[in-house]
This record gives sequence, structure tokens and C-alpha cells, in this order.
Amino acid sequence: MPKLLIERRHGKQSTEEVRKCVQDLAGKLKEKYQLDYTWRGNTLEFKRSGADGRIEMDGETVRLVMNISLVLTPIKGEIEKRTARYMDEYFGPAPSR
Repeated sequence: MPKLLIERRHGKQSTEEVRKCVQDLAGKLKEKYQLDYTWRGNTLEFKRSGADGRIEMDGETVRLVMNISLVLTPIKGEIEKRTARYMDEYFGPAPSR
């Protein structure tokens, strides 16, 4: 199963602030892609037909890990691009390397 990994430094001051951003992001993804999600500690787990994964948060970073079914593999690049854009919207762009 192909996997996506997108990580961002969030720059937020509190866990509550990060959690609210993750919650808002999950709400947007639910609306657009009909996914279901649940919180387990500081990890939001999500699932929909053809994809599942989690958004993990800690004091410095937010990390989205997504498994994509073989059926969705042909559009993996587009899924990654859109998901990265949503992460940028809530947490800022990826740092330059």
C-alpha cells in the first residue's frame, strides 16, 4: 500500500492551539473527502474508502501519515499535492532544505 508522509513545524504556543488546527483540518477533509476520524490522545486517526492514516502532533511538529489503496495509486501525486496544500494552510509551508 503506497504511503504519504507530510510533516510541518507548527510554531504554535500550546497543545490546545495545535489540536484546534488539526481538528479544523480534519473537518475540512471530512467535508471534501467524506472521511471519518477519531482522536486517540494527540493523534487524529482517519479513514475513508481507499485511504486511512493519522495526524500526529507534538510540541514542534504535525505529521500526516496516509496509506493509499492500489486503486488510488495513479492519483497519489495529486493527493499528496492537495494534502500538502492543506497542511501549509494550517501550519505553514515546509522548511527549505
